[in-house]
This record gives sequence, structure tokens and C-alpha cells, in this order.
Amino acid sequence: MNHWLAIGLFTCAAACAADSTPEGPDFDDPDAKADGITNPLGMYELMNPDSFEDEPRIDRLDIRSDGTYYEEEQALVDAGDGNTETGWSETFGTFKFTKDRYGNRYIRFTDANDADQTWRWKFKLHSGGTAQIDFIYATNEVGFSLKRQPRPTLTFVKDVKAAFTTATRTTIADPTPTHWTGELPDALAARVRELRIADEDHANTIKASAMNVDGQKVFIVEWGVIDNQHAEVFAKNSQLLAKTKTVSPLLWADLTP
Repeated sequence: MNHWLAIGLFTCAAACAADSTPEGPDFDDPDAKADGITNPLGMYELMNPDSFEDEPRIDRLDIRSDGTYYEEEQALVDAGDGNTETGWSETFGTFKFTKDRYGNRYIRFTDANDADQTWRWKFKLHSGGTAQIDFIYATNEVGFSLKRQPRPTLTFVKDVKAAFTTATRTTIADPTPTHWTGELPDALAARVRELRIADEDHANTIKASAMNVDGQKVFIVEWGVIDNQHAEVFAKNSQLLAKTKTVSPLLWADLTP
């Protein structure tokens, strides 16, 4: 997906940095660990969303143990008629924890469909651990904060995988427009849109469904052709619970929500 919004935000951050705390080119953080202890992993949602007007912010962020992410952002953008309007974007891709020579820490995102579209957000962990991420504007002030949502238990994830082949499913005929009613996870609808754009020749292979696991509804998107089929399972809050390496035979990817 085109991430026109985030690119603009990163450009602004770089341009404004000269008038605030120094920032420099970022590089892979040698101290970063993908275990969620020293770095934030999990599903995060914006705190106090009603307190914002048009400031750039991340509304929802799923940063995963396999180095992939899903996020929703919004900010003012050029409307093309001399005015501005609120722009909103959703992207999937890969991320890295990075830092610069001044000790600033960043999450650097790269769009899954365009490796040239990469941007960073400066962050710090709120006191008390990884339950809250504070994102820092170029003025070196906390711009907004995201709170980590409850993590699924290992037992629940195990049951999700077991139910994948045994549970009764409800087909979701058209997952994209239904998303706007709030009935489906944002990430599921966004994933369907992304898959349709990324592989138009096989867009007709995309299927969506829902099933109940331990009293909770989870949502599935499947796609691909014979010998190259894939599936992802999302929670209602858009967190990715599980994804396959292959569907036939059924092999699950190494992922810890």
C-alpha cells in the first residue's frame, strides 16, 4: 500500500530536528532484542484519542516477534486545492528497532510493497516497562502515547491453531466494506485490500471467514494458488494471532503475539 502519509511525517521530523534536540541518521540498534522485554512488541492502541485534533499520530500498531507490523496513521495532508484535510493510511511491512548517535531510539518501518518507502518514529518506553510507548515529536515532546492491549495466552493461540482445521467457519462474503461498520478487525479488511492490490492476477483466491475459539471470535484470511497457499488469523482488536508458512501441509510460522 502507498504510505504517502508516513513519508511526509518522516520528512517533517527530519526538517524540524535542527530547531530541537539533535537527531541523526539511524542504524540498527545492537542492544535491541525481539523478545518484548527491552523493546515493545504486541498490539498497541492510541491513548486518549478524543484529545487530538489534526496532530500526526499512530492510532493502532501491531509490532510482531517475526519483524513484521501493521499500523494505522493519520495526519493533515495537502488536499490539492490549497487546503488541508485529515489523511489516513494503513500499511503492512517490516520494522527494525534503530538508534542514532545521540542515543535517540526509533522504530523504522518499511512498506511491504515498496522497499523504498521507509520512515521512522522516535519513541521511548514509558516508565514501568513495555506496556506503554511514548512517541516523540521533533520538538522532543511526547506527541502521543499508545498502550499495549492484553496479550493472548499461549493456550489460546494453541487452541486457535487447532481450531483452524476443525472449527465451523462463517464465510465473510465481502470483508472490505463490512470493515467500516466496525464488525471486522481493521487489519483483516486492510489485509484483503493489500492482497488484492499486490497480486491482482490471483485476487479471486482471497477468502475470509470467522470462527469461535474458547468463546472468542477470530477472523481468517486465506489466499494463494495450489502449492503456495497462506492464511493469517486475527483477533477482533486486529492483532495477528497466527500465520502459516504453508497451508498444505499445514505449517505455522514462528510468531509470538
